[in-house]
Amino acid sequence: MDKKLPDLVLAHLFPESIVVLPEDASANAVNKTEDKGRDIDQFPNNKIAAAPELSVPFWLGENKKQVCIILHDRNNVFISEHSLDFLGKILSACQLNIADTAIINMARTPVNLEQIQQYIQPKFLLSFHIKFNTIGLNDDIKLYQPNRKNGCSYLLAGDLDKMNDGSDASKQEKGRFWISLKQLFGI
Repeated sequence: MDKKLPDLVLAHLFPESIVVLPEDASANAVNKTEDKGRDIDQFPNNKIAAAPELSVPFWLGENKKQVCIILHDRNNVFISEHSLDFLGKILSACQLNIADTAIINMARTPVNLEQIQQYIQPKFLLSFHIKFNTIGLNDDIKLYQPNRKNGCSYLLAGDLDKMNDGSDASKQEKGRFWISLKQLFGI
C-alpha cells in the first residue's frame, strides 16, 4: 500500500531545496547551463548534496495564531490525512486554518507544558483525548469546559477519530465540541 504524506507535512519536513551537485563541484560554485530546466541533466551521477542540519520544530503548522493542538497518534508522524482533513474543517468553522496552529503528536514527541509554553507560547491549548496532567498542568479541567489560566485558554476534547466516525455518538460528541469551541474562541 502506497502512503503519501500531505503536502503541508512535506513542506515542513523539507523547508530547504535539495540540490544535486557534480562530484567535482564545491558547495559554493556550481556551473549551470542557460536552460534552467536542464540543470539536473548535466550531472551524470545524480549525487545529492547533504542538506545542512535543520532544527525541525516538533509540531506541524506555522503557529500563526498561537493555537496549540495536542493529540496522540501512534501510526503517523503528526496526524493522519483523514484526521487532518476533519481538523481543517473544524478550524475553518472557527475562522482558522492549519497554519494558525501548532499540532503536536504526543505519541512521537512527548513534551510538557513548560516546553510548549517556551517554544509555542500558546494563547489556546486544545487537547484531543489527552488529559492535561499528562503535560504537567495539574488543574482538574473537565471535558468540553474551556478554562483560562496564565494567559492561555485550555480545552479538553474527546478523541478526534471517534468524533469523525459517523456514528450517532460521534454526532453528539461533535455537537458538544462545537459548543465548547464557540465559547473558547468567542464565536
